[in-house]
Amino acid sequence: MEDIFVYYSNDIELKPVDDATSRFIRNVRQSNVGLVPFGQIELSTTLHTEEALVHELLHLSMPLVHGIYTIGFDVDDQYLFEFSALTQNVLEHDMFVEKFISFGYSIDKFLGLPSLTINYNQRRREGSIDKVY
Repeated sequence: MEDIFVYYSNDIELKPVDDATSRFIRNVRQSNVGLVPFGQIELSTTLHTEEALVHELLHLSMPLVHGIYTIGFDVDDQYLFEFSALTQNVLEHDMFVEKFISFGYSIDKFLGLPSLTINYNQRRREGSIDKVY
């Protein structure tokens, strides 16, 4: 996990929110050396806070894994942007769910809200956790 802080040069902000949903933001900031990565986590203070923090940090680590820094296609079509961002988010979940579990966290707390459509617990039992669909 410390690779994340090295990558962002410790430029990660943590913003507590009174919401059941946490989220991450990968962005860039201007510095004296040019554009540098900036990460922000809006962290739920009401639901699985520790697990949510690890989940969002794993999202911030994804550029180190797949080399893609942006979220969603940079397009003018808002629907296409939202669809591509959602798809990327789901793909990243598939890429780091096993790491989350290897840290000792429960799959039941991988996603904050049980109403989300991907049932990782069922996929894990079926042995299909590593398949993208």
